Amino acid sequence: MRTSPAGPTAVALPAAGVALVLALVALLAAAAGDLLLAFALAAVQGVLLTGWHRVCGAGGAAGGALVALAAALGADGLVAAVADGRLAPRATPAEPVLWVLGPAVLVAFLAQLARRDGRPDVVRSVTATLAAAVVAVLGALALGAVQVPEGAAALASGLLGAVVGLAVAAVPVPGGAPAGAGLAAVLGAGAGAALAVAPLDRLVVDGDAVGALGWGPAAGAGCAAVAALLAVAVLQLARTGGDRASSLAVAAAAPVLLAAPLAYAVGRALA
Repeated sequence: MRTSPAGPTAVALPAAGVALVLALVALLAAAAGDLLLAFALAAVQGVLLTGWHRVCGAGGAAGGALVALAAALGADGLVAAVADGRLAPRATPAEPVLWVLGPAVLVAFLAQLARRDGRPDVVRSVTATLAAAVVAVLGALALGAVQVPEGAAALASGLLGAVVGLAVAAVPVPGGAPAGAGLAAVLGAGAGAALAVAPLDRLVVDGDAVGALGWGPAAGAGCAAVAALLAVAVLQLARTGGDRASSLAVAAAAPVLLAAPLAYAVGRALA
């Protein structure tokens, strides 16, 4: 059942706090090794899937969440294996995303056949399942990003931008949503640029210190600004339906996961 949208502060501010915790856990896990990062990603993916179908107002939530979770966990394992050369040495870490999403489409339709509720809103349910799978699977690219020399710094900037975007969205801004999104992008860019030159030499991921990696404030600003805009967009989706807990789960987890493909792309571009 869909509910009326909550106010921006009711979701955005708590989501920013939860996203900050999830981002810190992911970065600390990355510093400890790929295995812990994979567990951290699985936790964030699980948080996302607890609320996604409710926010979308889609039926078949349990089956759809299982399909998306299986795709996400499969992507985590495959991306990690490709990134460290244990599987398909000539493949890039991004290729397992396609390996997983292709079969996920078929399984999503099979999950609809297994429903015993009369299968109302089949199109919405399939769409929600596939969208959830895409967001969750893209988060696995964090495992590929940390293998790229500049990827760890890009991941940190992207995660910071996502948190800043959610925090800014909690503050009423004259001019409405467009002005708020612009402010989030500007402040996110500033935070990303500052982080790009910060001497964070104690945070080491795969032998590389995060921060001051020579990629400059421009790349950090760009990565964080895009992450902030994505966070604001996700927040708007999360507020459209579902209960408050579901909205909070989606608003906090999705921006953290979407920072991963940004970091991977920036890292590959600057490698």
